[in-house]
Amino acid sequence: MSQQEFDYQVNGQLRSAILSSKLATTGYSSWASFATLNSRTLKLPAAFQTKLFFDEYRREADTFGANDEFLLAAPGALPLVVPRDKQKIGAMVNTKSLHIDLLAAPPTSARLITDTVIERNANQSATQLGYDGPGPTGQAIRQSGVVVGAAGNYPLKAFNGDLARYMPLRVKKGGM
Repeated sequence: MSQQEFDYQVNGQLRSAILSSKLATTGYSSWASFATLNSRTLKLPAAFQTKLFFDEYRREADTFGANDEFLLAAPGALPLVVPRDKQKIGAMVNTKSLHIDLLAAPPTSARLITDTVIERNANQSATQLGYDGPGPTGQAIRQSGVVVGAAGNYPLKAFNGDLARYMPLRVKKGGM
């Protein structure tokens, strides 16, 4: 990150977004001076208080490390979007770009780290599942169901076929 205000390319479902600035020689740069920021993508009000990001992180995190850079007196990172356990794709921010306005120059070596679920092309998904196109894939899902996750999981017949472009799954061949 080299600009105070910029639109960063995402092109998918934003699971997490973290501002960080690790320096090779002295450790991290503090984000404590960035008490407010703006983001049209995250629909934040003007001069949003960044302490609310840290509060959300504290609520959502399963465990904290001894040197958790979000919880230091001079935080080494700023969690814009906190990843959640069992987070649903539909609850993630779906965007082409992430607008961030820091309201000041970014710290030295500032980085935006994102975790994004990217939608695959429908034809690519069909090929990956072993079908000739989206039509035959949808038909197979309706007839046989899909298995999401481990091979021993039960098939799902009431499954939104569009999600096949976002996640690993396999069609249960040969019916139920």
